[in-house]
Amino acid sequence: MTANQILDYALQNGASDVILIEGALPCVRLGRKVGQIPETSPIPSGFLDEFLGVLPESAGVRLVGPFLDTMWRVRYSRGAMGKTAILRPLLSSCPDFYSLGIPDSLQNLLSATSGVILFCGPAASGKTTTASAFISAYCSSAMHRAIFLDPLKEYNIETGESIVIQTPLSEQPQEEIAHAVRAGADLLWFGDISDEALHPALRAAESGAVVVATLTAATTAGALAELLQDAPLVVRTQFASNLRAIVVQHLIPSTDGSTLVPAWEIVYGSQSIAAQIRNGDFYKIKQLVKQNSSDGSLPLDVSLAELVRCGYIQREEAEKIAFDISSIG
Repeated sequence: MTANQILDYALQNGASDVILIEGALPCVRLGRKVGQIPETSPIPSGFLDEFLGVLPESAGVRLVGPFLDTMWRVRYSRGAMGKTAILRPLLSSCPDFYSLGIPDSLQNLLSATSGVILFCGPAASGKTTTASAFISAYCSSAMHRAIFLDPLKEYNIETGESIVIQTPLSEQPQEEIAHAVRAGADLLWFGDISDEALHPALRAAESGAVVVATLTAATTAGALAELLQDAPLVVRTQFASNLRAIVVQHLIPSTDGSTLVPAWEIVYGSQSIAAQIRNGDFYKIKQLVKQNSSDGSLPLDVSLAELVRCGYIQREEAEKIAFDISSIG
């Protein structure tokens, strides 16, 4: 099977990812399941270099294509067993924020004037799509000065009358972020946030900018651990003081299996949340949100229970990611 046939199979079946590992059978991700493409043989050595071109770095992310009239994001790496590439088809345009099934409380973030907003979720959860749609809605809501630091331009983001400068970050982002702050940027869009960018990003938020980024993590506690587990107290304190919201998204197969339905965990920054972040007690945040969600925060279990009650998803699917299955109803 040729590369184009593999990609065509993925597009025809609605796969979110194509997984190519030299020496292994090609696979696709459908929903939360990974399966082999039928009637294929193992990927031979040299296939990925021939298909994607020789990639100079040992690991990285870039855009490739168009293949079959579609642009693809590819994450690649080299290991002892050969090369690996995970390709994801990209939508031709950024979707409308309000069309994504977002909770009403997420609309509050469009009025943010400073602080950190993180969009999180596991692999293939749609977090980058939701974050990009938020950026589009934010920029279209008023005339903002925005700096897009995301090294991968995955979507053509509509920005209304906002003034937008595209400046992809280098491996040493401190100067680029500092320059954006000096230029008076209202919004900094990072895409995936790196360890090197975190501290200067927090300084930008302290200076009055809205900082929006994505992170691969299945829970709020997991996102905080990924970012701050080894961070010094001063960085945890900065983050706690400037957190506006963490939005965690999951995609769950619908009851009829025809589509994927989003479930949400939303944590808004507050004094009680900030205290646990400063202390490094990230696991306690889940209980705080459950006890008091009057600020717009939304426990994942509440989101799942509502989807089950309305018949959008099956209880069995909800139980796979629920914190407390007894709360599903």
